[in-house]
Amino acid sequence: MVYKKRILIGIIYFVIGAILYGLFHDVSRIFVLRNLSQTNLFNVYRQVQGGFYEYFSKVPFYLYIQSYLINFLFILSFCLTFFTIIQGRVKFAVVAIISLAIELGQLIDKRFGTFDFVDILIYMVVILVFYYLEERKKLKEKS
Repeated sequence: MVYKKRILIGIIYFVIGAILYGLFHDVSRIFVLRNLSQTNLFNVYRQVQGGFYEYFSKVPFYLYIQSYLINFLFILSFCLTFFTIIQGRVKFAVVAIISLAIELGQLIDKRFGTFDFVDILIYMVVILVFYYLEERKKLKEKS
């Protein structure tokens, strides 16, 4: 039951992050969604996105939300689901390598996004927090 709950929470965080990404960023740059940019549905999306931007761009922490909250939600959702499915310490290294590869891919090709050291820091902090919590849980179980 706990495993299903963690995966569900991970999926919810991913959906929230995806919605925020769609509201804060130009999704027509995403290869898979590029063809949608010529549909009427996309015009409606642009209107909603414009209203969202007009309202939220005045919030003091707008840039942090736009840039870092979304990445935090994505890595959090990835860790919740991946760490629930995969066991052992190797899972932390796998997620760290995948996160670094994604960010370094952005350094090589701008179509994948914008390279940012803060993103790497966010990824590593979240992974370390999960590692710490798992190790603490193991220690409690032993005593």
